[in-house]
Amino acid sequence: MAEMIAEHVDAPVAVVEVTPTFERMEVTVVWLNDQASGEHSSLGS
Repeated sequence: MAEMIAEHVDAPVAVVEVTPTFERMEVTVVWLNDQASGEHSSLGS
C-alpha cells in the first residue's frame, strides 16, 4: 500500500520498521520514492 502511495505524491514516503530486542530497539527506515533527500531527513519537519 505504501509503495502505491509513494508513486502518486510529491513528498518523501518511507516505511519505518521497529524491532525490539532484549537490549535495544532496532529501527530501519526505507525510503520508497525519490523525494527523500537530506532536507527531509527528520520526520515532522
